[in-house]
Amino acid sequence: MSPDEAVALSFAVLSDLPRIGLTERLHADDPHLLELARSLLPHASRVRTAAAKRGIHAVAWNEPQFPTALLTLSDMPPALWYRGMLDALNVPAVAIVGSRVASPIAIETATRIANDLASRGITVVSGLARGVDSAA
Repeated sequence: MSPDEAVALSFAVLSDLPRIGLTERLHADDPHLLELARSLLPHASRVRTAAAKRGIHAVAWNEPQFPTALLTLSDMPPALWYRGMLDALNVPAVAIVGSRVASPIAIETATRIANDLASRGITVVSGLARGVDSAA
């Protein structure tokens, strides 16, 4: 599977398809999922090109640099979007999560904890939700 195919597949996954057992469906070459992904392939190439101009890249689930920890998930993403060093996902990491409507103290605390952990070499990951997540 090429990176463009994986990105198209990630678009398909974000559609109305159930995510349950995505890993098994990928390995089994689920025809419905692959057909939908193929129809989205032209969009994937344009999205990847635009993202690359902003320093954002995608890696497919079957590429060697895809984080091995994600391969064990039953609903792993077919493509992972990232900015920066992808190798950072192969080391111990912590996620700091909290309210999306966070108080100023919560934002300050999340930022302080994230900075302290990062200064000690611990990777801090985030889903970039508003509030505490993005502060971290």
